[in-house]
Amino acid sequence: MTDKPQHTPGPWLVENKTVYALNVSDTNRFSALIQGGFINQSRDGGFERTSEGELLANARHIVHCVNNHDALIEALLDAKAQITYLQSKFQKTGTGEATISRISAALSAAKGE
Repeated sequence: MTDKPQHTPGPWLVENKTVYALNVSDTNRFSALIQGGFINQSRDGGFERTSEGELLANARHIVHCVNNHDALIEALLDAKAQITYLQSKFQKTGTGEATISRISAALSAAKGE
């Protein structure tokens, strides 16, 4: 059995439509160009391309998500622990269980489980 490959460590950076990360020598470790596709068919029968603004926003969004992923996981784990603790001290209302269920689902999705 092989270990699951790990993603390139952060922080990730963005410049225009290029998402990249640097190695310890501050040289490019990886880069990805965010490219457009076709978003829908235009009135003249051709296809409308993804706008430059949307591509730039997508590149920024990818970097934002990657760079904040680990902190969000930690915050969710802490929140889950706090809710579980409070449930052990007080009468259960059902709200905590629903919240823990949503947190658990979000954690599983974020971890790719």
